[in-house]
Amino acid sequence: MDELTAKPSQPFGCDVEIDLDPPKDGNCQFASLAKQLNLLGFGHWTHSSLRQELTSFLKTSKFELKEFVPERNDVVYLHQMSTNRCFGDNITLVAAAKRFEVQVVVLSSVGANYTRVISPDSCDKFCITIPTVLLGHYPEQAGKHYVSLIPTNGRSFQKIVSSRVSSMPPFLCQPTCGDSSLTQYKQ
Repeated sequence: MDELTAKPSQPFGCDVEIDLDPPKDGNCQFASLAKQLNLLGFGHWTHSSLRQELTSFLKTSKFELKEFVPERNDVVYLHQMSTNRCFGDNITLVAAAKRFEVQVVVLSSVGANYTRVISPDSCDKFCITIPTVLLGHYPEQAGKHYVSLIPTNGRSFQKIVSSRVSSMPPFLCQPTCGDSSLTQYKQ
């Protein structure tokens, strides 16, 4: 069995493990993001404080939100998203990438082909020099839930991502990528 073959106890592959499995209460994406940002040394976030930070960021950023929200109503979207237990979505993942200048890698329990890289510069290509947030996602038919993941056995983020995203050359880095190397969490 190769390292990506998922077992029921390892739905995201054998090279990562679940570091935080928050309650399935609508705050799971924010709790998992907060855990990852805290591991990276970006402060002491909770799901609640991070939710407020990201919705505030979306309100004040130049990100054209209306294009992506239901009925193009950003006011209603931001009000709902600022509410406890409202499920985070792709927009909040993009906001986290841009606000903290991190790349968000989302591994799916459905399989390696559903891996997603969200970069702060919107190129959505993995860059070894940008701090990486590693999340797991169970799709709607499996409970719609996010978890925080960490590499196992000293695996690097580069190997984890490149083993799943075959359309992208390993270790691809755009010139716009930051220069602070963060392939492991701060201790």
